[in-house]
Amino acid sequence: MNISSQHTAPGQMAGYLFQPERALFWLINSQRGAVVGIETNDDVVKFAKNNKEHSIYEQDKHSISSNIPFGDHSKDLWNTLHIWLKEIKKQEVDINYAQFHLVTNKVLSDCLAKRIGTSNTEHEVLACIKEIRTKKDSVPKGVLKIVTSVLEYDDEELGALIKRVVLTDGLATSHGEELKEKMSDILHLPTDIPFNEIYYSLLGWIHTTVITLWREGKPAWISRRAFDKQYWNVISRFQDKTFKETSKSLLPISDIERKAQLHKMFVRQLYLLSLNEDNELLINSIDDFLRCNTERTRLSMEGDITKEDFEIFEESLVERWKLIYERYNFKYSRSRNEDEKKYRGEEYGGDILIDTLDHREALAGQPTENYYLTRGSYHMLADELEVGWHPDYIKKLKRS
Repeated sequence: MNISSQHTAPGQMAGYLFQPERALFWLINSQRGAVVGIETNDDVVKFAKNNKEHSIYEQDKHSISSNIPFGDHSKDLWNTLHIWLKEIKKQEVDINYAQFHLVTNKVLSDCLAKRIGTSNTEHEVLACIKEIRTKKDSVPKGVLKIVTSVLEYDDEELGALIKRVVLTDGLATSHGEELKEKMSDILHLPTDIPFNEIYYSLLGWIHTTVITLWREGKPAWISRRAFDKQYWNVISRFQDKTFKETSKSLLPISDIERKAQLHKMFVRQLYLLSLNEDNELLINSIDDFLRCNTERTRLSMEGDITKEDFEIFEESLVERWKLIYERYNFKYSRSRNEDEKKYRGEEYGGDILIDTLDHREALAGQPTENYYLTRGSYHMLADELEVGWHPDYIKKLKRS
C-alpha cells in the first residue's frame, strides 16, 4: 500500500477513542524500521520493515453503549471483511505476511466474528465460509449490498483471509488496565521507574503527533525510530532523578490533624490577613504544611536528600520571598494614613502570600513536581518567623 497518500482529515476522527492506545501497543510490539499509522489504511496499521514480522491491519470498535460491535448483521463487520478482501485482491496487501485484527472493548458472545477470529483448523475455516454464505437472506437491507460484495469472492479467497483474522475483545486485553499491564510486561521496566507516568507520557505524545499531522493535512504515521527516541527521552527523565516525590493524593490529612495546627505561628500569620479557620486558603496551607513535614522526613530518612540540600532549598525560598515582600512593602509604606495602612496591610499581605506560594522550587538540583513541598516549606519558615505575609507581621505578632 502507498503509505504516503492515504490519511484522515481532522474532522474524520470516528473511532478515535482508543486508537492511540492500540497504536502504542503496536509500536512497542514492532521491530526497528516499522511504522504505525492511525486512520491511514485502517483504523490502526503496522507496516513491518521486512518479512521477519507480520504487518497488521486493525479495525477498532470502541463502544460505551449496549450495542455489540461486529455483530452478525452489523455493517462494521461486513464492511471490514469487504475492505480487506478488496485490498488483498488488488495485491495492496501481501497476505502471506499480514494479520487482520478485529478489536473491541466489548465482550463478544458466540457470533460469526468470534468464530472467524478463532478459526485454527481447515474444518473451522470451512465452517465459517459456509456460515458467511448463508447470511445473505438474514441481513438488513442496508447491509445486503456489502454482504453481496463479500459473497462474490470464492472460497479460497475467503479462507485465506479467515486464517489470518485475529479477534481481540474485552476479555483479551484489548484496552485499559489489562492492555497497560501487557505493555508493561513487554517493556520490562525496573520497579523504580513508574510505568503509569511513562505510559501516559507516551500516549500524550502519540495523540499530539497525530493531531499535528492531521492539521497539516498529512497522514498520521509514526515510526518505531521516533517512538524509540521519545521513549528514551521519557525514561531518562526518571533515571536522572535523585528522588521521587510522594503524590499529594497519597498523603491524606484528617480534620483532627488540621485542628491540632491552629495554635501554630504560621497559622497566626494567616489570621493577620483576616483568614478564619474555615477559609479554604488557610485549610490548604495547613495541609501543605503537614504534607511537607511528612515528605521531608521521609526523604531525609531514606537518604535521598541531605540536611545541606534542605538548607540550600530554604535559603533560595527566603531570597525569593524577600524580593516579593520588599516590592509590596514599598507600596504599603507609602500609604498616607493609619486607616489606609490598616486596610492595605491585609491587602498587600494577601498579595505577598499568593505570589510567594505560586512557585515550585528545585530541590537538590531537581525540579519538584508537587506544590506542597515548596508551599509547606514556606509555612515552616513562617512558623519560625523567617518569612511573613503581613507587611507588619513582626510588630503585630510581638504585640499579640
